[in-house]
Amino acid sequence: MKKVLTFIIITLSISSYVFSQKTNAEIGETELNGEEKVYTIVEQMPEFPGGQEGLFDYLRTNMKYPEGAKARGEEGKVIVRFVVNKQGEVIDAKIIKSISEELDNEALRVVNNMPNWKPATQDGVPVLISFNLPLNFKIPKPIECKKDVYTILGDMPKFKGNVEKLNAAFSVAMRLTEKELETKGTFYIQVIIDCNGNPYGYKLLKGIQKTIDKRVLEVLEGLPEFKNWSAGSEKGEKVNCQYNIPVEINSGYFIFKTI
Repeated sequence: MKKVLTFIIITLSISSYVFSQKTNAEIGETELNGEEKVYTIVEQMPEFPGGQEGLFDYLRTNMKYPEGAKARGEEGKVIVRFVVNKQGEVIDAKIIKSISEELDNEALRVVNNMPNWKPATQDGVPVLISFNLPLNFKIPKPIECKKDVYTILGDMPKFKGNVEKLNAAFSVAMRLTEKELETKGTFYIQVIIDCNGNPYGYKLLKGIQKTIDKRVLEVLEGLPEFKNWSAGSEKGEKVNCQYNIPVEINSGYFIFKTI
């Protein structure tokens, strides 16, 4: 079996005061933002939809480890400072502790795309408030996969990437000739998703046209958009699983089905 690639997760670390409530207004600190005060602590702190657990869920769902940073083994804690305004909108996000350009940009992207918070209030009046959000990007060591390869699991592997981006990237990378653009139909690819979510063992089960068939596996194996999988499991254990994928071609555009 090929040496497994590193599987990436994102761990989250959030200052506890983000969700705390203070009743003594005198402990509030302020700074000036133009003509408006920006507080750091107030009587009623802002609240993310769903509270702390809602914020955890949002970050787990929306944060992605950039491919370049993953390949270079970049990890560590990025700290983002941002303001929640009187309408609950996130504004003025900036990096105050940097790791790398890609990780910094991903942290800013996720913060800037947050839904509106419940605004902070001081003396019952909505106010602007600033705080820091630490986001810890961590690359864990991959687990050692057993040699067994399953075909059916209680929990099958799942593609975590964007299928439309995969379709587009594969269509461009195949570089079809004018004659090949006339090809229509469906071919079938087999791949094994290992216990860390890494694809390997690419096979073409059923081709569609000889000149196209020759390039399909080489292109797919080198495509970053295809690498984002979660491993399948059986009785709670992550295992290797064989996975068959039909791919449709029509007018030079490839569509990965049932992925």
